[in-house]
Amino acid sequence: MLNKLRPEDVERFIGIERYASRSEGVGGVIKESPDDFTVWEILRDGSDSRSMFEMVFSTEKRGGFSLCVLHKVDVDTISAVSIVSKLLGVKQKDIGICGIKDRRARSWQFITIPDNGRITSSDAIQLTERVWLRRVSVKDSKLSSAELYRNAFEIKISKLRLDGHSAAALVERTVEELKQKGIPNFFGHQRFGASRPITHVVGKLIIKGRLREAVEEFLMDWTWFEPKAVREARMRLAESWEPKRALEVLPRRLFYERAVADYIAKNPHDYVGALRRLPLRLRRLFVEAYSSYVFNRCLSRLLENNVELLLPSEGDLVVEYDARGVPSRKPFFLRPGAMPRALSVAQAGRLSVLLPTPGWRVRIPANEKGEVLERILEEEGVELEDFASRALPEAATAGGYRPVSIPSWEFRVSSIGDRHIWVNLSLPGGCYATSLLRELMKPASALCLEGYAGDVPSAA
Repeated sequence: MLNKLRPEDVERFIGIERYASRSEGVGGVIKESPDDFTVWEILRDGSDSRSMFEMVFSTEKRGGFSLCVLHKVDVDTISAVSIVSKLLGVKQKDIGICGIKDRRARSWQFITIPDNGRITSSDAIQLTERVWLRRVSVKDSKLSSAELYRNAFEIKISKLRLDGHSAAALVERTVEELKQKGIPNFFGHQRFGASRPITHVVGKLIIKGRLREAVEEFLMDWTWFEPKAVREARMRLAESWEPKRALEVLPRRLFYERAVADYIAKNPHDYVGALRRLPLRLRRLFVEAYSSYVFNRCLSRLLENNVELLLPSEGDLVVEYDARGVPSRKPFFLRPGAMPRALSVAQAGRLSVLLPTPGWRVRIPANEKGEVLERILEEEGVELEDFASRALPEAATAGGYRPVSIPSWEFRVSSIGDRHIWVNLSLPGGCYATSLLRELMKPASALCLEGYAGDVPSAA
């Protein structure tokens, strides 16, 4: 399946098929190097992960959990958490994070670790060549995504099709257009795998109980965008699947794939056990990624139908925000009598329309948006109950509700070069910088959002 994927097809493959803006893009590429894309977290209490990692201070406090800043360069979050778990002797499930940060980036994110006495200093500890940890405070409970207020970004867009000043002017015009229309709140490319968008494919197989196929897909399906050695290893496995041979073929850096293959070699046909060799976060990510894919497809269909993103309709599920952009009350369905006030609050930028990210517990709006989601689910051949993932229950998702447009975003061009610009943006937790950047760039393919500046091999 993936081996027939062309660069220009990647967005459609993950459910992203439309733009909100009509302006031309500036082209270009991001993430040519990890230092071209920096991201850090700000918690609801104002704590800034980058500042707290870089400032000089000392804390001797003890508590149930150590609040730390994890600083990583060109390393994915799940792998970095695995490193922390192994070196500090704590279970991965006991480590708290607010979310997963981009791999090809320089990032600072908060994590909590059970205070087992292994970290006694406030100095930064270098765990590997590209991963550091610094204890900055204590907490009584494990960190969760509910505590994340915003993500801040500094991003370089290189190899623009225009000179820097012309590109900056075009970007500003597009930003003004997006203020009027809204930024579609797509789940970004990194949710699905940058060079191998497979997480949602595996997730669908899991919720349908097709675990053998899920394992085989995870191990063997390949894209032309992967490193040559990895691609060729998967190709060899696909030609002749022998679990015992897999360890000879798979590069050592693919430690998740090797763990799964090793288990299958020793326990033939136990595909539940094989998947459980993967971190719980990754198992859940597969199913959540499929839910994200369905959301993306639904949002694309709404854009195709010219549905207004910023203004609510009767029957919509909506949420109101306070002046800081924090939800001020629980989400609620709009009844006819509430429409005048809802429209007024929305026009003031203090209300968002929500759409379900499918799961076994969500409610679908009884209006056009709900009908679109139900059609997408029917086209996919899945039902909400499938997300209970009975074959692998710990991977189940109850679902949730996500704004159809990015709320309370901030953006500015911070520096202009010859054929590049630097931009700063601030987004609420759970929103993707690439959802805004793709509107500004209109890239030739999604791979331009993941550091691929030139041609890559393809099935064509």
